[in-house]
Amino acid sequence: MQRLERAAIFVAQLYRLSATSPHSWRRAASVGRDVGLHGAPLEQVLDDAERAGLLHRRTDDRDLVLLTAQGRAVAGGR
Repeated sequence: MQRLERAAIFVAQLYRLSATSPHSWRRAASVGRDVGLHGAPLEQVLDDAERAGLLHRRTDDRDLVLLTAQGRAVAGGR
């Protein structure tokens, strides 16, 4: 699986999990576990998605993630 594909899968899962509360922080490890990502591949996905402006990572706890408005739009097909 390529980096872009892994990032897209992660962002789509985060979008599904955040549908009812899009401004709530989620544990990246939990989202990653749902789609079979952990360790270095998960960190790479988080870095790629953050650099692309699709998600925010909390500065005090880098495992907490939140989709940006751009991330929600991309994942939602808008």
